Amino acid sequence: MSVVAMRGVIVVLLGAFAALGVAVTVRAFMIAEADRRRRDGRRPRRSLAERGRDYVGPVDPRKAHLTPPLRVLVEFCFALCGFPGLGWLMSARMLPGIILMSVVPSFVWGLIPLWLVVSGTIVRNVYTLIIYLPAVALLSAGSLAIVELRGARAAVAERHA
Repeated sequence: MSVVAMRGVIVVLLGAFAALGVAVTVRAFMIAEADRRRRDGRRPRRSLAERGRDYVGPVDPRKAHLTPPLRVLVEFCFALCGFPGLGWLMSARMLPGIILMSVVPSFVWGLIPLWLVVSGTIVRNVYTLIIYLPAVALLSAGSLAIVELRGARAAVAERHA
């Protein structure tokens, strides 16, 4: 089997896997929406951001054991290994933390290496594989740092008001 044919097979299999994942996700959302309608009746539908604000999990940010800089450091270290989201969870921001922990590792350790192999980029430069990990870490930890700074400013403004 030639390299071109093998790449084609891999792309077709990846496309089929992605299509199946989208179909399962859409079906799960349809079942959840039907269940919500049955349970809640005709109450107005709330946005995802409003529902996320309602759920902050069991951690109260004022009782967190780590300071904001340490939470950002934890986020950076884990994101540098390809598993972002723990710092977000430690700062009581459950929705972004859960989304990061469930979605990003599949890209970092599954889809991006597969794309590098299929496109032939890995053959030209072996170090391409480790270039995107620091970018993921800086993006995730930087976002958490911005959110932590905004939270600290809001807490100071609330104390002075």
